[in-house]
Amino acid sequence: MSVECAARRRLGLDDYHCDNFEDTFFRHALKEIEEWQAICRAWYHGEPDDLRACAYYFAANLIGEKPCLDTATINRVNGIGSQETISSVIVDESFYQAIDLMPEAQILAGFPPSRVLTATGNTTSHALFVGCDQRYFDSYGVALLGSLVGKNNDITVHFHIFDHDEDRILGVVKKAHDRFQTPIRVSVEHPGEPTEAGGRANYYHAVRFVRLMEYLDHYKSGGWQIDTDFLFSRDPWAMFEALSKSDVGLWMMPARIEPYNHTPAGIFGLSNSMAAKRYIKLVSGYLSKLLRIGRLRWGTDQLALYMCMLYLRSIGALPAIAPVTKDMYGAFGSSSMIWPGKYAHGEVDLNAFNTFRTEAVAKLND
Repeated sequence: MSVECAARRRLGLDDYHCDNFEDTFFRHALKEIEEWQAICRAWYHGEPDDLRACAYYFAANLIGEKPCLDTATINRVNGIGSQETISSVIVDESFYQAIDLMPEAQILAGFPPSRVLTATGNTTSHALFVGCDQRYFDSYGVALLGSLVGKNNDITVHFHIFDHDEDRILGVVKKAHDRFQTPIRVSVEHPGEPTEAGGRANYYHAVRFVRLMEYLDHYKSGGWQIDTDFLFSRDPWAMFEALSKSDVGLWMMPARIEPYNHTPAGIFGLSNSMAAKRYIKLVSGYLSKLLRIGRLRWGTDQLALYMCMLYLRSIGALPAIAPVTKDMYGAFGSSSMIWPGKYAHGEVDLNAFNTFRTEAVAKLND
């Protein structure tokens, strides 16, 4: 990873964003990658029942100049059994083909029902989707909404809230609409009790993508889904202009080894094109499968984004991608339109950050 990053820096390329899907593979340190692949191959053949040996051998086969979806190795990982995200990799082409033929309603039938709780203002053709539980909405969602209100009322802010508090949500939505005329739609669900450790948070992370598929048709120009703990520094309209020329908005990271680290899930865009709908249906079907078999782990939302894109690449059907760029997302105080909504001591000027965040929240509080 460090060798690939160094090679990219020499070419003036970024470590945290790449402009095309091919750059998620290691393309600039081929000699070193071949050496690493040989080490992983020897480790795997020497200890074929060692989970880490299997995982690294699979990753080594995946990231090179000619990526290989190594079915035999990932089947061995699953046979060993693991609580790790690598055990949630699915490479069987017939699995993706089956989802391709599956109606959306069949995928949605595997999840608890959701409903629209409220919708205020004129519904726009563009949306910002945010999926979280009530606790995270209170802790971060109100600040996010406060950073958005007044910036552009041609964008609907669509929250999907798990385990919701109806009165609390309606109070915040009313203030946003009354004070700023912000178009807002809120959909909700109660997913029930988790069936595995960490299951509730993992469910929220994953199923927001399923709900994005479910509600996409409300917005004819599509939308961007973002993490709840983000803040907007300025009007996000440029993100929608970028998406209008593509099918999918994707954050792609170069020089990552693990298949769940190539495509961060924090910022993700979908137009309403057939290619975009095909992709989100594949992602939703992938996550539905993991839910059924009890393998929704941390990072499986990102894993689904990447593996489904790999499948489409393998059949020559990659959607047109609008890359997430530094102009879209960067550190607090930068010129980027989206900033992280939380920081540890020493990372940034916390006084300035806390002032910005407090002012955003105050817009929606008494």
